[in-house]
Amino acid sequence: MRFERETMTDEPGIPIFIINLTRDVERWENIQRFMVQARLPYSRFSAIDGRRKLPLIRSVIRRDFVNRKNGRPLTTGEICCTLSHIGVLRRIIRRGIERAIILEDDAEFSEGFVDFYQNELPAYLDRCDVVKLEGLFYDHTSRSGPIICSGGLTKLIVPLNPTLGSAGYAVNLRGARALLKRLSMLDWPTDHLLIGYERYRAAFGEIRPMLIQQAAVASNIEVDRRQELNLLNADTSLRNGLCRRAGWLVRAMHRPLVMVRNVLLARFGRAFRQPAASRVS
Repeated sequence: MRFERETMTDEPGIPIFIINLTRDVERWENIQRFMVQARLPYSRFSAIDGRRKLPLIRSVIRRDFVNRKNGRPLTTGEICCTLSHIGVLRRIIRRGIERAIILEDDAEFSEGFVDFYQNELPAYLDRCDVVKLEGLFYDHTSRSGPIICSGGLTKLIVPLNPTLGSAGYAVNLRGARALLKRLSMLDWPTDHLLIGYERYRAAFGEIRPMLIQQAAVASNIEVDRRQELNLLNADTSLRNGLCRRAGWLVRAMHRPLVMVRNVLLARFGRAFRQPAASRVS
């Protein structure tokens, strides 16, 4: 994996890392244009291209990438997307970067994002280790939740059922370490690993309203996913179906307790934490 610093303005602020496939030139130009106009500090991460790199990945990581709860292997796009996010998180940790934003190249920004970035996000990352800035809403998605803190544009909440999507989120150093540990298991697609905060020890929050959206373009992951799912042998047995439903029930019972823990950690945890900078070797 290669990390490329394309451009970095001399403006102070939270660094922004953008995951982009080399062949997606138009997407890169679009998001780069916004970064330059907004005078935001950004870097480009060359995403792992599954069409070219998957045989190499499988030769290096000698294990199956299987989502046993869904009864199927992960697709090429899902594997390489997660590995790309892992690459960025490792970079953040190696450099001891205390706060960062991670974006996918199909991210689009609402009016007010720059104001939020400058005036609200730093305070939110003092409260929560992972702050989700983008998400897709479904019928089961929590529209609200306990409010951790509020700014002029947004509120930081802890949702019972977070939004899906991984096009935009922010982390502090503690959050980067927790997410890296969880993503490295590679047993779910990236967005499921990101929102499953009951599986990692970090305070998770989302903003309302969301100020980043996925652009109305075809997702590379979804294109690969639709093609590959027709070829994969999913486990459709009764036993697997019962196991999946049992897992959903356990998570439904466990998540409220974890949400309470998250709220307490976000509101009062700072008094018990060592500053992130002092933990960096």
